Amino acid sequence: MKPVILQCLLSSVWPIISTMAYADSRVTIHVLESVTGYTEQAVVLPCRLTSPHTQLVVVDITWKKVGEPVNVAVHSPTLGTNYPAQPNAGRIHFCRHSPHGTTLVISNVSRSDAGVYVCYWTTFPQGTFSNKTTLDVFDTMPITYGKFIILGLICVVLVLGLLLITGILVKLKNKQNQAAECNAFGLEMDECCREIVYASLNLHQKAGCTPPRNGPSEDIVYGAVKQN
Repeated sequence: MKPVILQCLLSSVWPIISTMAYADSRVTIHVLESVTGYTEQAVVLPCRLTSPHTQLVVVDITWKKVGEPVNVAVHSPTLGTNYPAQPNAGRIHFCRHSPHGTTLVISNVSRSDAGVYVCYWTTFPQGTFSNKTTLDVFDTMPITYGKFIILGLICVVLVLGLLLITGILVKLKNKQNQAAECNAFGLEMDECCREIVYASLNLHQKAGCTPPRNGPSEDIVYGAVKQN
């Protein structure tokens, strides 16, 4: 429903694509020349009157579909709003009214809604003025590149978030392992970091030194020590 509300708000500032002037050229009804809708979505049909007459009184505003005997919607500033096409009463409604503008919304659009719609303004004392807009309805909404860009940005953010979380978890795991080693030595964490030393010694027989064949084993001398 939020996109429909936004469309209603924007309808008052939509560019005028089609206008029609009458005998009294100072009174003009502005509508969109054509509107594109998609099945099961909502469409907005704006209709606006401009006139320099300060004493102009709006009697009623009527939307009618060409070829249909019953009016689609009627709004009277004094009598209220009525939707004569009863089967459509639940999905056709006015979303905004002003002294010189009104917007019709058709929700859950179907292919049968396509056609030409005429917006009538009955005024006093200038009379009745009208203009028409064509509604085209298609089955599916085309996919735009903008949607792919948005989806791509969302995926990038998710991947970066997962990498960050993974790095934090690995760091915490390393700290836990280090703390466990310190506990095994009975040391505090700070002492552990200072005092644990890892070293290995490889003993090699000194070159040129041959142990006596008949001498005791304790007399053997190793003269080279390698520390890693």
